[in-house]
Amino acid sequence: MGATSWTKELYDKLPGNTSVVGLDFTSKTPYSFSEETTKLGYILNRRDEAEDYLDSFLYKYINAIKAKTEGLADAEKPSVYVESSFGNYKAYGGNGSGAQTYIEMAGGINIFQDSPLYFEADPEAVVTSNPDIIIKQLRDDVGYPANDFSIMNKAREEILNRPELVDVKAVKEGRVYIIDEGLSYGFSYPIAVAYMAKWLNPELFEDLDPQAMHQEFIDKYCPGLNFDVYRNGTFAYPPLSENSTAD
Repeated sequence: MGATSWTKELYDKLPGNTSVVGLDFTSKTPYSFSEETTKLGYILNRRDEAEDYLDSFLYKYINAIKAKTEGLADAEKPSVYVESSFGNYKAYGGNGSGAQTYIEMAGGINIFQDSPLYFEADPEAVVTSNPDIIIKQLRDDVGYPANDFSIMNKAREEILNRPELVDVKAVKEGRVYIIDEGLSYGFSYPIAVAYMAKWLNPELFEDLDPQAMHQEFIDKYCPGLNFDVYRNGTFAYPPLSENSTAD
């Protein structure tokens, strides 16, 4: 069921004269995300909290990342292939996709930036594009509920061992990364961008710590959630911290 039909079905079940505000909190356009965050603050009478999140977290980190990548020439930017959680070669193109936005912020070039928002890529097109970096999203058995990195490790090994990708630069150099898809949506998305910035341009972001950002996000903006990202959950692989529970 698509998002539109799901929303209509829910709306049809509401009592008459019910006021409804639809906010999707996608980061395809940073302005719209910020605008919707402000709207939610007004609706819930939490304007101060909304403004604090935008100023002290989202703008703070996103602007710092963009300040280091906006001056890069195209020749300095790594090429990136992002594969979705829905299967092999289920890819993200340009045309406003979240992946496209994140890649641009992190200082890279999407190998499928001229393709539809979401599509099934021809493996040969990936091989021909020869990306510097491959990023795979996962949604099942990862993130907050997970206890070890076995699922992410398995997904990474599967990509590294695809026969058709054996000569692709990302595979040959081991620059294949796995990320929890959940980080890419909603208020946590600056964390996903930070991981990508570290992967795409490590020399520019030696001091950027996505795990510290994540812990800050939980401690400050997720009241009631007692969670240590250094000891629990699986959000990105290979892990950045030696304290992680990687297998």
